[in-house]
Formats: sequence, C-alpha cells, structure tokens
Amino acid sequence: MQHRWSWLASLIVLLMTLECAWAGGGPENVAVVVNADSWASLAVANEYVALRRIPECNVIYLSDLPGNLSIDVQQFRELILRPVLQTLERRGLTGQIDAIAYSADLPYSVHVEGDLGEHKLHRALTPEASINGLTYLYSLVLAKDASG
Repeated sequence: MQHRWSWLASLIVLLMTLECAWAGGGPENVAVVVNADSWASLAVANEYVALRRIPECNVIYLSDLPGNLSIDVQQFRELILRPVLQTLERRGLTGQIDAIAYSADLPYSVHVEGDLGEHKLHRALTPEASINGLTYLYSLVLAKDASG
C-alpha cells in the first residue's frame, strides 16, 4: 500500500512540474522582428508567425535597415534595439514578451568596439557580438556598458 502512495505522490509531482513547464513560452510571449524592406524576411516571418500562431500585435516591422550582415553597436542600438523595445512598450507588451525572434535578412553580427572604450576583452572574446546576445543584454547595450 505504501508503495502505491509513493508512486501516486511521484506522479503528482511530475504532473505539477510539467504544468509549470507548459505555463510559459506560448505564442503570446514571443515578439517577431521583421525587415519590412526584404521579401525574404517577410516570407520567413509570415511562415513562422502562422506556424507558431504568433499574434499580429507581436510582429514588429522595421524599415531602412543597412543591407550588411554586420553593423556597429550604435546602428544596432538606434535602428533595431530601441525601435523594438519602444514598439513593445507602446503596445503594452513588455510584461509578457519572453523572447524576441529575428527573421531573415537582418544584420546578425554587431561590432561592439564603440562601447568598449578602455575595457579590454578576455583573449577568448572578440569585439563582435550576435544580435541575439546583445538583445538579451539590452540594458547593458542601452547603457553602453561593456562590463557585463
């Protein structure tokens, strides 16, 4: 009998854990950033939004982006990061967005030398960062703080 109760208790704990895992990460928690001037970016974003059932209000269209795959940190801050964060705030979504997904045809590499100043990087690091990593570290990027 005791074995049966321990099995039941284990099952309940497992189900509670799964419920917690299912609680987040839904389509309403994802923002999708699209290069509005690129057919490729629009096509990829449209497919992703449809498959994941991302709400239309979570899709952010940016225009007049540089055609390069790599940009400097100031361009990233002014042309991508700030507009994305401001749009989320204006739409009242900042409290629910857990992930920002970038569509195709956006710069993916950011040169951060402009924010390093006298700060020396560890020899294993390069002065080039990913757009995803810098988005995650958005508060440091906005503060121009390379110490993080």
